[in-house]
Order: sequence, then C-alpha cells, then structure tokens
Amino acid sequence: MTDHRPTFLPRTIRVVRKTDAGRSFTDETIDIIVEAPITVEITSDDPPTELTTMATPRMLDALAVGLLHAEGRIRTIDDLAQLDVQPGTPAACRKKGQAPRDNADGSGFAAACSEPVPFFDNPHARVTVRLTPREDRPGEEDLTRRGTGLLVSTSGQRTRQSLASVVAHIAPVADELRVTPDQIDAGLEAMFARQQLRRATRGTHAIGIVDPSTGELVAMAEDVGRHNAADKVIGQCLLDRRDTRRLFPVLSCRVSLEMLLKCARAGIELLAAVSAPTTLALDVADRLGITVCGSIRDGKMIVYTHPHRVVGQAFQPDP
Repeated sequence: MTDHRPTFLPRTIRVVRKTDAGRSFTDETIDIIVEAPITVEITSDDPPTELTTMATPRMLDALAVGLLHAEGRIRTIDDLAQLDVQPGTPAACRKKGQAPRDNADGSGFAAACSEPVPFFDNPHARVTVRLTPREDRPGEEDLTRRGTGLLVSTSGQRTRQSLASVVAHIAPVADELRVTPDQIDAGLEAMFARQQLRRATRGTHAIGIVDPSTGELVAMAEDVGRHNAADKVIGQCLLDRRDTRRLFPVLSCRVSLEMLLKCARAGIELLAAVSAPTTLALDVADRLGITVCGSIRDGKMIVYTHPHRVVGQAFQPDP
C-alpha cells in the first residue's frame, strides 16, 4: 500500500484590491486555494467503479479511504488490498517542470511561478484501490451502495438513495464517550492553530479529530469542501488504525446532514462545530443517539442533542 501525501501549493495570482471606503486601489498578489478533480478508481469491481470529487489535492490516500468508508465499501483498512496514488501534475504552480515545494507541516508556500501551467492541460489526481475479496471479510454483509448515499461537490449534493434507506443502514452509536466543555474548546483551539491553508488563502474548511484521553489532535485536514475534510480525517484515523468510536471531531463549519452521516458511519458519538447545525442533521443525530454541539465561541456553546455526554455542566440532564 502506498502512503503518498502530495502537497500542492496554493496558486498565487495578481489582483486589484480596493483598500478603503474611498477610491483607493492597489495591485498585489494573493494566494488562492487549489480545487481539482480527484478520482478514486476501484479496480476490483467488475467493471471498475470510479468516484470523483472536487477537492484540495492533499492527503489523497486519506481522502480515498475516508470516501470508501463513507460509501460503505470498507469498514477497516484491512478491507484494502492495495492503494496507489497518482498525484497528477500540480496546476497550482510550476515553471517548466519545476516540482512543487512545501514544508512537511503544510507551511512555507512558494512564491508564484511566472509561467503557471493551465489546469486543463494537466492530468488530475487519481487514487487506484483494490479491495479484498468480500468472502475474505468475516461476517460482512454486502455493503455496496449502503454508504452516505450522497455524491457531493463543493457547490452542492445529489441524493442517490432515499434518506430513510440511508439512515436505516446506519446503526445507532454507543453511549460511552464523555467530554468536558474545556476539552471541546481546547480541540478547537488546536485545530485553529493548524489552519495554515486558511491563513494563506481564506478559502478552506477544517476538521480535527480529538482524543479526549490525551487531549491530542490526532488528525486534521483542510479542504475547499467540508465533506472532503471529513473524509480525510476519518480516512487518516483508519490508516493509523485509530478507533474513531473513542474520538470526537471539531469542525470549523456547520454540521450538515452529510457530515453527520459520515461521522455516524464511523461510530462517532459527538460532534463539535463553531457554526449551527441544520434541521436534517439534528433529526438524524437524535435518531442515531449522536450529541451535536454548535455555535461554539467565546466560551459559549449550544448542545442540541443528547447533552448528557457533555459533562461538568451546572445542570446535568437525564440521558
């Protein structure tokens, strides 16, 4: 299995900025986040299946694993017999064959290239996976087409199955996790501190995964699409063989139905977000027993569903 993590630079472009309420304009350069098609090809299917999403082309192995998990094609990393990443040619910044440069922590974005390669002249990234034969997965039912049931892009989503059918195939989560408001706040602060792409471009969502037993942020991803960031962090946990049922995510975005379903498939008991959730997300969270915390800022939060998991409150409601 190839663990290849290409790091694509933001694209640096020239813009004209209006600087104040008057008529003052300045000519400058800014960084723009890269969005590109990422295709996951399942070669063990006959014929091969392709899933394509528009995403920031980083952590491609984790993105593929998380997407396959969300789509119900795998449960653990052992369901993958092979995974190979073909990162394509970075359209973000290249000068006559120059390779992309980036620090290991995602910082250190290079200056703009004088001869950027047009995006459509480059092959986009592709991840090729081969699943283990289904008979080699003890006790597994046919999970094909029992994932989130949603195919997404950064601008919307297309429903492939009825919501009732999707939710019916997701088991309610356990009830073992307990966290304090301080743990949630610390997780969000740790995620904010690592949002280097957002600081460079102002164009990404972020999701971090917190281990409440240590307070460590064990996985973190930024992407143009929040659904991709969710796939990346869940996929990273699977690659690292972490039990997502003992962890909780912190989100820089709202909790939508799609985000809720991805976390539910991973057995996650609690989500904490800076923004408010949607009605569908709360309806499904209530049904599956998931705690949703939102509108978190300045030491305040709203616990929308199953509040008993947030301990240390002055008022402790019944489960």
